Amino acid sequence: MKSKNTKTTSQPWMSYPKPVDTRGGYKVDWNYYTDEATALECAKAASNNRDIMMQRGYDFGYCWPSTVKLVDVAPEGRTELVGLWEVCLP
Repeated sequence: MKSKNTKTTSQPWMSYPKPVDTRGGYKVDWNYYTDEATALECAKAASNNRDIMMQRGYDFGYCWPSTVKLVDVAPEGRTELVGLWEVCLP
């Protein structure tokens, strides 16, 4: 009798570096960081986690988790976020 292959092809969920601030949305969330290197580390984890969720059929709308940008316009009037690095999360 053949044994069943129970090996899964999905990668493990990755955790994010501790942000200085966060913001929540309907389909995605955002973490904020003071330096680009930490934001890029977060983006790598967000990309991995996005792929896992897409395999499960999740729709992120018009947002793309793992996107990194330097905030120059205050989202939702939150001026304290200007100058921080924003990472879109699944």
